[in-house]
Amino acid sequence: MLGAGHDQLEATTMRWQATNELAAKAASIAIRRERLAVGSSQFLEHHELYESSNCCYCVKSNRLFSAHTMKLPTFDGNLTRGDLEPFIEFAKTTVVQAGSVVLEGFRTHREITNKSNGSDFDPVTAADRQGETVIRNAIETHWPDHGVLGEEFGYRDGNGLTWVMDPIDGTRAFVSGLLHWGVLLALYDGRNVLLGAMYQPYVRELYWGIPTDSYFSSGGQTLRLQTSNRDDISKAILSTTDPRLFKVHGELEALRNVERRVRLCRYGGDCYQYGLVAMGFIDIVIENSLNPWDIQALIPIVRGAGGCITAWNGGDPCMGDRAVATSNEKLHEQVLKELESYLD
Repeated sequence: MLGAGHDQLEATTMRWQATNELAAKAASIAIRRERLAVGSSQFLEHHELYESSNCCYCVKSNRLFSAHTMKLPTFDGNLTRGDLEPFIEFAKTTVVQAGSVVLEGFRTHREITNKSNGSDFDPVTAADRQGETVIRNAIETHWPDHGVLGEEFGYRDGNGLTWVMDPIDGTRAFVSGLLHWGVLLALYDGRNVLLGAMYQPYVRELYWGIPTDSYFSSGGQTLRLQTSNRDDISKAILSTTDPRLFKVHGELEALRNVERRVRLCRYGGDCYQYGLVAMGFIDIVIENSLNPWDIQALIPIVRGAGGCITAWNGGDPCMGDRAVATSNEKLHEQVLKELESYLD
């Protein structure tokens, strides 16, 4: 249960003078400090919510990080499939629980806050914060020694196993009343994403997976996911959330280069488009400016269905930034080749 005081957040504004390299460039960052009543778990008395979608606050070290360049601790041990089973069930149950809370704020006219300091619109809602609170409380109850990294309330250190969450991936779609959003939760060991779950509560669709297999559940039926066998880029379907997000020099040109080669391109997918890659409907997803919580849960869902997902340069996508997902290795090589000439 959420605390009764959740809807009456006490907010003050302060300035944090940064000392690390990232924040030195920014000079200073406006911070919203929110006191949150979280029920019996009381996982934190205060949370730090930064007015930047690319920054993350570490409670333990009192430091600000660039989310896609921060280093998370590594778990010292090996987990078998049997070891992962309770974590998988926990992730599935928890995203559904968070989704039911988030859904209460969907298609309502509640207050929307803009997290962006600039001209961009980067919305956050009470539903985002309530959803993440549900997930964090569940982790604190079941796995208190694990780390936590979330979009709304930052990072808390742990034993090397870190739960990475986005309570509403696709908040712009959420506040627009569109359906392409979901609740994301992943378990990361500092090297690889061990498992991921995505839930769309309005249509009650649950996706989950580990790197070897992934699944879809809806209406009481569960199906194993399998990507398409389309391996010719000229016959592929491409998706991206919004080409206007490709603002770094060369990024939009790279996207357009692939777009000219494919059969069909659609916009507006957020996390949901990765589920459709795993299901075999979409063949290519190209994204940029991602944070770890935007991508980690989706990696095992795509890979477990037979797909490929990497950074634009073919590297590790776990910490975000630029990512490309495809239905198979042959197609992936073609897409990376098209992107290659536009890389920094």
